Amino acid sequence: ADCLPVLISSPKAVAAVHAGWRGLQSELIGQTLQTMMREFDLDPAQIFVTIGPCIRQDNYEVESSFSEHFDSKFFTPARRKGHLLLDLPGVAVQQVRDEGVPRDNIFDTGKDTFDEKNLFFSYRRSKKLNEPHNVQPSLIRLPEKAY
Repeated sequence: ADCLPVLISSPKAVAAVHAGWRGLQSELIGQTLQTMMREFDLDPAQIFVTIGPCIRQDNYEVESSFSEHFDSKFFTPARRKGHLLLDLPGVAVQQVRDEGVPRDNIFDTGKDTFDEKNLFFSYRRSKKLNEPHNVQPSLIRLPEKAY
């Protein structure tokens, strides 16, 4: 719904990762990349990562205690006292870069599930507006340079 759909592609393997803050905290993306590189003898330069539509920092308010889980550079102040805005895609990109994947091999759709009501379901938006909670499949198209 608002989590990060991440598609990882390479000449030998493909992986799909669905990560919210807990998945990012446990470095699920990095673990997936490490497994792919080890199991398929891949160099990080052979890997392409696409981040699909998810909730973006302007709309992802979390309690200030989340600052214990992620670097402060991924937070901006929120309007509500005791809360911060967390940049989930920023954390994901950093984790991918930490595994050696070149920046040019990372594509972020930049789509915000919360803001783009006509395109995406958002759990947080539906809660805020007291709407029914649905689910939405995520589809990610690879950037042309990946194939």
